[in-house]
Formats: sequence, C-alpha cells, structure tokens
Amino acid sequence: MTSLCVIPARGGSQRIPRKNIRPFAGVPILARTIGIVIESGIADRVIVSTDDDEIAEVARSAGADVPFLRSADLAGDDVPTIPVVADVLTRLGDEQGDIDTVWVVYPTAVLLEPGDLVRAADEFRTAGVTVAMSVVESPGPIERAWRRSGNGGGRMLSPEHVETRTQDLEPAFFDAGQFYVARADFWVSGATLADVDPLLVQLPRERAIDVDTIDDWQFAESVFAGRVATAETDRLEALWSGEFGDRYVERNVDAGDPRGPFWSHIIDITAPGSVLEVGCGSGNNLRWLDDGQRRIVGVDINRTALDELAARVPRAASHLASAGRLPFTDEQFDLVLSAGVLIHQPDESLGDVMAEMSRCSGRWILMAEYFAPSREEISYRGVDGALFRRDYGAMFADGHDGFVLRESGFIGRDEGWDDVTWWLFERSRNQHQD
Repeated sequence: MTSLCVIPARGGSQRIPRKNIRPFAGVPILARTIGIVIESGIADRVIVSTDDDEIAEVARSAGADVPFLRSADLAGDDVPTIPVVADVLTRLGDEQGDIDTVWVVYPTAVLLEPGDLVRAADEFRTAGVTVAMSVVESPGPIERAWRRSGNGGGRMLSPEHVETRTQDLEPAFFDAGQFYVARADFWVSGATLADVDPLLVQLPRERAIDVDTIDDWQFAESVFAGRVATAETDRLEALWSGEFGDRYVERNVDAGDPRGPFWSHIIDITAPGSVLEVGCGSGNNLRWLDDGQRRIVGVDINRTALDELAARVPRAASHLASAGRLPFTDEQFDLVLSAGVLIHQPDESLGDVMAEMSRCSGRWILMAEYFAPSREEISYRGVDGALFRRDYGAMFADGHDGFVLRESGFIGRDEGWDDVTWWLFERSRNQHQD
C-alpha cells in the first residue's frame, strides 16, 4: 500500500494574482511547499492538481508529478477541496487501488516544517482515525467572541457566557488550512470533515499563516526570513562553539604577541576605564588592554577560548554568550571592540551583532576586520558561509548615525594581524569640540 499527496494549485487566484507560483523569498511558493513535502517523506508520490500549464511546469521542476490537467469546472473560486482530490483518484484509474492514504497540502503552506508532517503522520497512524487535520488554537474563547449587528453595533455569540471567566471556558481550535490526511476511501465517499470527527493536529500559530492577501504574504515572508536568519546563525554558532572553534583557538593562541604598539595607540586615544571584547578568543587583545586597573570583559561562544582567557588574563571577566545577545546593560563599557569576529557573521545576524555592540558602548566602538568594498564570501577551511569580507566601517556608519568615525587604518602581518582594516567610532555626544 502507498500514500499520495495532492497539492491543489489552480491558476485563477483572485486576491493575489498567480499566487501559487509567485516568488516567495525568491522561489515560487509552490516549489518551496513541494520541497517540504518531499523532504518529510510522508508520501510515495506528490501530485499537483492544476488547470494551468505554467503551474504544471513549476511543479514538475520542483519534483512533483502532474499526470493531467484539472478540468475547468473544478477550477473555479467556489470549488472545495474534496471534489478535486476525488478527481485525482478517479483519473488515476487502476493505480488508485494501491493507495491507502491521501494527503492534501496547500501550495501556500510554506511555513510548515517537514517535522510537522512527520508528526501528523505518526499521530494519524497511531490514532487509527479516518481523517486528521491541521489546526491552531483560537487566541480566545469563541464563547466570548462578538459579531457585528446590522446597525454597526455588536452582539455576543454566546451571551450566556458574558460573565464567565476565560479560564473556565474550553479551548477551541480552528482549521489552520495547511494540510489534511485521510484514508483514501474518505475522499470519494461523499462525506465531509463534519461527518468524521477528525483528529486535530495542532500547529504553532507562526507556522500556520493563511496567505490570502498581500499583507498576509508580506507577513509570511517576514516570518520566513526570521526563521532563515535564526537557522543560519544557529549553524555558525554551533560551528564556532564546537571542535572547529577549538581548533581555531589552538592555531591562534600566540597570534597577539606583536600587537602591543597598536593597542597602545588605541589606549592613547580612548583612555577607557572599561573594555568589552566581543569574540575575545584566548585573550590576544585583552592581554594588552589589562593595565591592572581597568575593567576587562570578554565574550565568546567557545568554552575552550574562555578557559584560555582565564589562564592568560586572570583579571578578565568572561561570559559564554552569543555576539548577537550580549548579557549587559546599555552603555556599560567605555570601549567595545571586535577583531576578526564580524567577518564570521552571516548577513542575517551581522546587523544584530553591530546593534548589540553599539548598545553596550558608552563611547567607543572599534572594529578590526577583513575589508572589501563590496561583500565577498570566501570558503574558510572547507566551510562555506563562514567568512566574509565587507566594508564594515561603512555598514556601521550607515546603520548607527549616533556614532562618528574618529580614525581608521590598516594593520598587517608584521604587526600581529592578518592584514585587516580597523575603524574607531565615537558616540557623537562624546566628541570633543575643536
């Protein structure tokens, strides 16, 4: 016995024209959804039911089958899903007999994760029910909901509950409109969901956005972008906090030996009473900033680095933390610096790291990083997406108008640096007047 997934994707979307193949974060939304279904492994075959040749081509390119086009009478605005699925099963003919489970996943279910479908498959199989459907919990008790009356006023749906506490009312759920799964015979039986007491598979609200309007679309893209940013940041943080980061610390443990003259110059300008280094490593920079009196603090995501820091700069306070989530109050340090840290930030998190450095600085920001006039990605020891040359000074200046560039320069290998450019910014309110 086999399972089939049907994705209904007609061509006549009204509120968002050509919605089912509109680029979502640069890729046709249907193609993204097909990819989610295929990755989940819930179905032996994925068929897109469409009346549109262009949609059919996108579907095939994404790995789905389109064995036939849907007839015009099943492609109208008011055609429900069940007849569309029944049409697919009927037209499959003899193949239908091998199918015991049929899924429906909607083409705009792009915020689903493959794991949501896997969990639904497990729950459906374990429960032994006829149908399971995706739902989201209602944000409030439906008994306390209101509807508009003809004169512009309001009327409570269940006035008998006007004094009932919300915690005394039963939670309610609404159809999330993301997927259904049912035994194959349900789709051709003439029954509806109301006839079968379906199993409710609850989804988080952020993965069940019904995309019907341009506003919905833009909101879904913003949620998707945030998820992508989080995933890429998590990937790199795992890389640097693990063995890859340990080896980096070991290779660079003595890299700071010739850096004394540079830090003397910076101290002469900034005279900081407190210093925070974001991505402090083993202390190659903080060792030069520790005069026995000023407050020295280092943040790193790698435990081995912080152990080395404690051994080499015993006065330094260390914190195991992400550069994008610094555990300090606003403007707590006179000087906040990074050296060879922003270069390892993906586009998705770079702005957050710069914002955190800015937030924690009471006066000075120093960045020493690889420079390029435009973004360049460089493979780093066989890892992609882990090293970037950029114009970090210009990027910081563009996003932080409360700071002004005080000085910049270049420091080479003979000075203990790997040919990097440095920028020193000062909060504008602190700038000395000429």
